[in-house]
Amino acid sequence: MVEDKFFVRINNAEEIKKNLLALSKDTILAMKRFHNLKKIRQEKNSCTQHVSKLFKEIENICQTMDFSAPEFGIGVEKTQNQEHKEEREEIKEYKQQKMDDKSKESYSTNEKIDDGDEYEEQLKRIEQSASEIEKKLRELV
Repeated sequence: MVEDKFFVRINNAEEIKKNLLALSKDTILAMKRFHNLKKIRQEKNSCTQHVSKLFKEIENICQTMDFSAPEFGIGVEKTQNQEHKEEREEIKEYKQQKMDDKSKESYSTNEKIDDGDEYEEQLKRIEQSASEIEKKLRELV
């Protein structure tokens, strides 16, 4: 008759125990790395949300600056060199128009157009608008 065996002998039991412990150690290390990765992803998501909020605030501030800029036409995104170049071009165009108007008029009129005074007036308006912008920037900061 065949006897039922309740115990099966394992050859190299010590080696199998070592392998089993090594595998469980590897799985624990993999789980730790996974949790670290998960934590890093959460931090990344929170940082990106924070940065997006900051960009929205900056965009809102820029929009309010655009609305509150003086009517002279100085844009927030323009640099001073660009502004000066545009102003010089406008002045040149204005002077050219005056010269063309003068040549069209008869020479009998004794009116003289003083371009220097108009240039000074424009310069004063520019300085006033620049000071207004500086005040508004100080209020925002």
